[in-house]
Amino acid sequence: MYQKMQKMKQLRKQGGFTMVELMVIVVVLLILGGVGYSAFNGAGDRARTSSIMQGMKEQSSALERYRSDTGCFPKKLSSLFDKTKNATTDTYCGLDVTAKWQDPYTNVAQLDATDGVKTDNFAPGSVMTIGQDTTSVAGQTIYYVDVNGLPGDLVKRVVAECNSTDKAAALPTDLASTTCMGAVTAAGSGNVRMAFYRE
Repeated sequence: MYQKMQKMKQLRKQGGFTMVELMVIVVVLLILGGVGYSAFNGAGDRARTSSIMQGMKEQSSALERYRSDTGCFPKKLSSLFDKTKNATTDTYCGLDVTAKWQDPYTNVAQLDATDGVKTDNFAPGSVMTIGQDTTSVAGQTIYYVDVNGLPGDLVKRVVAECNSTDKAAALPTDLASTTCMGAVTAAGSGNVRMAFYRE
């Protein structure tokens, strides 16, 4: 018996870890992994938010170039890259602007059934459109870019970044005094609208 205990002491001196030490190491690794995952996941959320904001700003810039050339805004984003979609029914001013249309204002994009630009890179099934608001401010027309089909938490982050507010704040419900507004349905999906031109 004494010899067995001596042999155990010798094995322990050879540098092995006790079960308690191994458990401590495992717990520390799990904690570090959780912190790393949280940081990585947060970076992904920030990247998606920035991507949506950038996409909306790019479309807004293209729409303003289109207006500079043609004198009005199109009703659908496809008018920015398809010259055949610039007739009287395709513009908010009711004019055929085909003759004033310059080279494509954006790259050709994949469209959904309503002529909205598919933005699956933002969220699967999301779609970007242009709209006109004549009710938020009396006597003023607001043109906006809308992204529909986003997860609710993403809607809140994009609106907060756009308006430089806290994401816990209530979502604005009109564009009267903000740049962006959003709405989230009971099912958890929603949309973001970004005003880019007021007249």
